[in-house]
Amino acid sequence: GNYDFGQATPPPGVYNWTLVSAGNLHSCGLRNGTLLCWGSDSHGQATPPALPTGVAWTAVTAGLLHTCGVATDGEAYCWGESALNRIYVLPRGDEVRWASLSAGNEHTCGRLASGRLSCFGFNGEGQLAVSTAPYVRFEEDGVSS
Repeated sequence: GNYDFGQATPPPGVYNWTLVSAGNLHSCGLRNGTLLCWGSDSHGQATPPALPTGVAWTAVTAGLLHTCGVATDGEAYCWGESALNRIYVLPRGDEVRWASLSAGNEHTCGRLASGRLSCFGFNGEGQLAVSTAPYVRFEEDGVSS
């Protein structure tokens, strides 16, 4: 493969990874609740946001030009390229707690702690399988374009 951006070379001297996710030209990993990303940061995809004091990362998923993560408080965050709605404004609030996320090239799906599914992003190839609209946000009990 092409490793020109360092995406296959994790930070030196960092061990005991608990989770890793490889995107197109960047990678991210979790170690003791700390999120580290390396490789290309051309769209901000390798620069995670700062979390509130006392909150740590529990999950990370790297897409083509975006990255998403879940924090210990159940909040989900996405950063990087937003042109194709990859980082759609996620549902937030006391009733919304995220359990996991999985990023594709231009879309992301996640499972809420309630067991519901939510997907958002580009739907040009029907990857969200819920609508023919090119940009869509899907929740298990309905579709909003």
